[in-house]
Amino acid sequence: MTRGPVPDPWKVIEALRANNDLLRGELRLAGARKYRAFWRGAATATGIIAASAALLWSLPAFAGDTASWMGTGCQLIPVTGQDHIAEVRCVNVETMGDALTEGVMAVPGLFVGLTVLHGPGDIPDRFTITPEPGFIAVPPVLVIGENQRATALIMQWIGG
Repeated sequence: MTRGPVPDPWKVIEALRANNDLLRGELRLAGARKYRAFWRGAATATGIIAASAALLWSLPAFAGDTASWMGTGCQLIPVTGQDHIAEVRCVNVETMGDALTEGVMAVPGLFVGLTVLHGPGDIPDRFTITPEPGFIAVPPVLVIGENQRATALIMQWIGG
């Protein structure tokens, strides 16, 4: 077996260092790729979570006395010592959701239906308040501009 010339040890060390630097550069590049891939994945996951939250936020929220959609909605508040037995306090904020939404608000002894016809853009929304039989809403329909509030009174129906 014949051997080639013996390489200069310093040239071997320089070649190893160069190879090592090359490997370090590849590892840095691979690390950067993993880092970017991680953040791309994190951004995608964040987008999915945000979309899910937006979907859940746009669904009607019913917490007994409240019916709301992305900030627009009403709350049924019982009162005592007045001519009316409850108030329906409504707020309208600019939303991008369904054109028609419905909900039910309830407090002990009373439930009230709510239908909201959302106007496009900054056109006022129409809130129709429908209490259970034996009661009336005054007024029965509230037309509320964007970022405004209004109140309807719930009274016992006394009539024929």
